[in-house]
Amino acid sequence: MNMYRYILRNKKYFIGTLCTSLFAGVVPLFLAYVIQLISDVAFNNHFEKAGTCLFASVLFLVYTLMTTSINSIMKSTYRKKLKTDLGEDLYSSLMNQSYSTFKKEKIGNQLSLFTNDIKMVDEYYFYPILSMIVDIIVSVIILIYILRIHVFVGLMMVVIAVATLLVPKMMEKRLKKYSNQLSSYSGIYNSKLKEIFQNFDIILDLGVLKQFVDKGKEWIENMEYKQRNVNMAISLTGNWANCIAATFQLIFMLVIGLMILYGHLDMIYMMPIVNVSNNFISNLNDISSNLAGFKSASDVNSKLLNIIDSHGQANKFVSNYDGNIYLEHVSFGYTESKMIIDDLSFKFEKGKKYAIVGPSGSGKSTILKLILGYYPVQKGNVSVLDSKNVSMIHQESHIFDDTIRNNLNMELVQTDETLLKCMEFVDLPEFKLDQNICEDGSNLSGGQIQRIGIARTIAHLKEVLLCDEITASLDAQTAIEIENRILDLKEETVLYVTHKYFDETLKKFDCILVFKQGRIVEQGSFEELMKNKYQKDLSTFLTEVHPMYIKQFYDKK
Repeated sequence: MNMYRYILRNKKYFIGTLCTSLFAGVVPLFLAYVIQLISDVAFNNHFEKAGTCLFASVLFLVYTLMTTSINSIMKSTYRKKLKTDLGEDLYSSLMNQSYSTFKKEKIGNQLSLFTNDIKMVDEYYFYPILSMIVDIIVSVIILIYILRIHVFVGLMMVVIAVATLLVPKMMEKRLKKYSNQLSSYSGIYNSKLKEIFQNFDIILDLGVLKQFVDKGKEWIENMEYKQRNVNMAISLTGNWANCIAATFQLIFMLVIGLMILYGHLDMIYMMPIVNVSNNFISNLNDISSNLAGFKSASDVNSKLLNIIDSHGQANKFVSNYDGNIYLEHVSFGYTESKMIIDDLSFKFEKGKKYAIVGPSGSGKSTILKLILGYYPVQKGNVSVLDSKNVSMIHQESHIFDDTIRNNLNMELVQTDETLLKCMEFVDLPEFKLDQNICEDGSNLSGGQIQRIGIARTIAHLKEVLLCDEITASLDAQTAIEIENRILDLKEETVLYVTHKYFDETLKKFDCILVFKQGRIVEQGSFEELMKNKYQKDLSTFLTEVHPMYIKQFYDKK
């Protein structure tokens, strides 16, 4: 498990970038050759070679300009491709996770993967690895060039290389520590800022703006501190490598001078050796810094790849679906110590309409989530259709900063005629499809947002419709009208969780399920429940849920 898959995924880009980088990387050797020609003319009076020197100099300038420019374009293009591939794979894996896995992580942590972690991988892995490959190849070529001039000089360069490259190893633990701290805190930082922006009205209402401003400053300062630690550790690695290299280079130049003085080395090689040795040292320093970046990004690489390679653990559905939904001895709890659903068995028949009622915490909404596959059951079995055949309307709808048309379409093409009918379904015919909705629906009321959410689901209605307290934010008249229209649907199976009990809609349900403590304590049609021998207990139970219902019941009785 490593990031090399992305380096090699686009071989044409990789080979192209590598080749242009190598062409640009040998510029110092080309310069050394030109310097050697000029030194030969100057020191040995070979003036007949002056024309060759001029031609080589012009060719060098043209070569340098072309190779460095093309290399910059190729590097930029390839890095963009690498980041895009990694980001797309990460996004796809996150979106294919199960609902329960997705909800375990804070939104800030998930955002940090894209805003911080991918950036770290790009800066400390993707970019350095290309540079390192080229630096290593060019350094080897330079070393061969120097060895051909003089073996002893070449061996000295090897000593410098070994000493310089030991520095990143010395800084490995510190680099990993600082990088992990930055990655972890980035998620917290994003979550905190998101909470403040989302709850800005509450902060103003309570008069605690100054306190939150001070907190925000503290979080920003901590974020910058952790970023500085990473940058400082990498910088120190480079500085120490530079210091070691500079020390050896002074010794190296002293030895070169003595060798020329005592006739062990020709004068014409002095300037070329000095030039290529400087580039050799520079390459070593770059390799050292890049290795430091590698070390700092290693844990972040592993974290991203673990997410990508998990393949999301997508929701599971039973394939032998016959149109009915079966709950067979189902038990479930969000924690192992407390079961919300306790040994529940029931068959939801195709095409029928079910009302699910009961007090808060009785397991009503949980049943819908289990049917959707949001959570795996601890015991028993849920035989249900594939998610492609189920629709869900939530208690609170969320809409996008876009037109009403696009909010209803949701990237699926529906005719305007269909969308307008859906708006009529929720009593919003006056709204125009091209009307823009601000972020979080700030230009709409809560009831309008909810009705647009209902219209969106109706526009994409499937075989089964799950409704979870969908009229909680609506007035009674609108709630009754929308419930009636949902119950008038002919073919769809409807599971309707509600706290609002209206006789005229309750009578239209094929079956009413009364939940209490994760079990069905009563079931039947409206008329059957009212004639049930447990009527007194049912009345008491419903009184706890919605006192107005009992008033309605006894008034009509």
